[in-house]
Amino acid sequence: MRMFAFNTVQKKFAVPMLILTVLLLSLLGIFMAINNISAMKQMLKSKANSTADFMSKVSIPSYANFDYAALDNIVQEAARDPEVDFAIFYDPEKKPLTKETKKSGSSFIVIERKLTGENGLPLGILKIGFNRSAITDNLRKNFIILLIGVFATIFLLALGMKILTARIIVRPIRRLEDVSKKIASGDLTAEIETKGKDEIASLGDAINKMALNLKGIISNVMKSSLHVVMSADKVAKSSNQIALSAQEEASATEETTASMEEMSASISEVSKNAESLATNVDETSATVGEMAASIE
Repeated sequence: MRMFAFNTVQKKFAVPMLILTVLLLSLLGIFMAINNISAMKQMLKSKANSTADFMSKVSIPSYANFDYAALDNIVQEAARDPEVDFAIFYDPEKKPLTKETKKSGSSFIVIERKLTGENGLPLGILKIGFNRSAITDNLRKNFIILLIGVFATIFLLALGMKILTARIIVRPIRRLEDVSKKIASGDLTAEIETKGKDEIASLGDAINKMALNLKGIISNVMKSSLHVVMSADKVAKSSNQIALSAQEEASATEETTASMEEMSASISEVSKNAESLATNVDETSATVGEMAASIE
């Protein structure tokens, strides 16, 4: 069944062409056979009329002399022709004067001639029939020739189409397939050599452009990836610096808090010292007042 599967370009192209060729040749053969049969009919009719005219002329003296044996000889001579199915002479009352020489059951062409003498009186009747053996033989020969021609044409056409499709279609497509597989596997340096301006050459140019565009895309992706890596490194460094700055600010904040607590404690002590000093001042003032009163 694989032989009839349309799984290759050659089969998809060759099989319909062969079928079309067979149909065209068959129609042409049928047309030629019909024309040939028509021509053979015309030739056979012409031959039948000529034979009947000739037999009519040569039989008139035999009729006039009542030489029926001579008429029988004429019939036998005519019967040697394979196309003559039968021939018979009759008297004016249609009684047979010669022996019947019928070869087949049916005649293709039947011609009847009325024979008259020099004085115009009827002498008799000639009846001759022709069979279709010549047409059948000719048709058989033409059919055999047609079959041989059709098979020879199919063979030569199939061979020629196989060679042409292999050179023009299959080989370029296989080259495209090989390069496409290389590109699919990652080899973007593969390139197709294109010749001409047909569809396959256009496809090859398109594949070459695709490979070139893929190179550009991969190059841009690599550059973008490099930029992303560099940016990520910068971001990481900046994050580390920010973390260190935050730690330093936290340490400074802790030191400031400690200093403020120390200052608060110092202020509290100073306030206590001021209160003590004020108390001493009051006591000293009272003492001075007492001393002043004693002196008075």
